[in-house]
Amino acid sequence: MDNKENYRINHFNWILYLLFFTSTDTILFGTNSNNLALYIPRIIGLLFIIWSIMIVKGQIRVDLKVLIITILFVGLLILNLFVHNENTNTILSRIISVLVAISIVNTYKINYFLNIFDRVMSLVVKIAILIELIAYIVPGLILLLPKATNTAGNIFAICGVGGLQLSNIGRSFIRASGPFWEPGALAIYLVFAIMNQLFFLTTDLKKVILYVITLVITFSTTGYIATAVLFIIYVLCIKKAAINRYIKASIIGVLIVGIITIFWGQNTLIYQMIFGKVILGESTSMTRYASIINGLQIGFDYPLLGVGPNRLSEYMALYAKKTTIMNLGANPWNTNTVTYQFAAYGAVFGILFVIGYFKFFRKITNRQFLGLGLFITVILAYCGEAYFSFMPYLFVLYGYNSNLHMESNKDAITGGNNSENCSN
Repeated sequence: MDNKENYRINHFNWILYLLFFTSTDTILFGTNSNNLALYIPRIIGLLFIIWSIMIVKGQIRVDLKVLIITILFVGLLILNLFVHNENTNTILSRIISVLVAISIVNTYKINYFLNIFDRVMSLVVKIAILIELIAYIVPGLILLLPKATNTAGNIFAICGVGGLQLSNIGRSFIRASGPFWEPGALAIYLVFAIMNQLFFLTTDLKKVILYVITLVITFSTTGYIATAVLFIIYVLCIKKAAINRYIKASIIGVLIVGIITIFWGQNTLIYQMIFGKVILGESTSMTRYASIINGLQIGFDYPLLGVGPNRLSEYMALYAKKTTIMNLGANPWNTNTVTYQFAAYGAVFGILFVIGYFKFFRKITNRQFLGLGLFITVILAYCGEAYFSFMPYLFVLYGYNSNLHMESNKDAITGGNNSENCSN
């Protein structure tokens, strides 16, 4: 990497950290009942976009495919604004997210971005575990922290880049949420962090353990399922001789504990929290099912522009009432990142979104099964929550980048000798 690129990377890093910690995925800047806080992600995003243009001094070299997809996304969002009379702030936030994503793609090679993401998550989990321990041992200290109330009226204690919903205090199982709006949101970030460590970076066992521990204390069903799939892919796709025996033993141990809990732990509280709601069809699981079924149906019924974010809950409720697949009541929510793109912005937008992810995982490995497995893991993970930050669009645009390739020494991705059972 030349001096100019070093200069650009070093000067962008600090503001990229700010992008993560002031993201719309956080409680402070995403679901805060204080509307003034919601402007921070837009301001930081615009600052990053402007700075990226200033640093390169007009010599922007954007990949043509990435530019075309970005124009399509922004164009469809603008049309959505006028055709559906959408809230200007909502659409502006989405446009800024897309433009931040292309700015990152144009600035960072994928390796550098993934390393920064790993550093961010390493800090997040350490603080999350610390807050969790304090909440169990000295819960009174949590009550002394600054407070933030979300739009649903839930109160969170805030500690820098950490947080905890106060209603957790005194419960048998306290769910970690980190800086994010709820535990499920943290869980999906952790799925990406674990994937990053196992497949993209030189695996650090200590970090993997920290990520898994934090995932466990989110008590997120979606997070557990996606991670289990990820572990199975890892065991199947990495040559046995290349698997660190400690990592392998840990993965097998986690899978065994999960299987035991599913088949023999039906009467335990932890089973009811994690797996029972899926089997019994509680409201959260019904929302997940409705998000997939009705989200896709709305998208294909309104393929060009969807129904818009403002009216999405209205359409979700109507479609839930008339669905013949299962009784979804009148569920108005869409908590699926993928199907949200279809329903809110149309099938064209949604298909481009999905193709971007498929291309991303297909390009970073010449192993078909591995790429497909990682793609399926992400789709599963996104079933849990709807994200509105730059992160979902980022990997889409990386996927359309003609020059995307990994420079990591991770042979499982680059097609070295570590792969087995995953060849073309």
